[in-house]
Amino acid sequence: MTTDEIAAAVKAGRADIVDLWAAVQQFVAQRSNKWLKLGRGGVTFDDLQQEAFIAMLQALEGWDPDAGAFLTWYGIWIKNAFIWFCESRAFRFSTPTGSGQWNPRCPLIPSLAS
Repeated sequence: MTTDEIAAAVKAGRADIVDLWAAVQQFVAQRSNKWLKLGRGGVTFDDLQQEAFIAMLQALEGWDPDAGAFLTWYGIWIKNAFIWFCESRAFRFSTPTGSGQWNPRCPLIPSLAS
């Protein structure tokens, strides 16, 4: 079965979510390793795997099989989950004035803030 077929079966209740997770593992590993190579400060492979699983649940909920491939939709959700996770670990509210400062080890986030 293709990933789309498995995702459709899970969405319809005919397959288990574990089957879909197994089908997307290589895709998730590639995305996770890419983020690790970019040097996202303090982020581990396990952290990204957990975020990717949650993103998969969210992506599946909103995925329309007629609108396109599941992996395309899921890729957007993974990217957003990784950005959010990196941002939540990078932003600090401990300055004397109460304004936050960006952690330079997470370089993607400041460009998103402007």
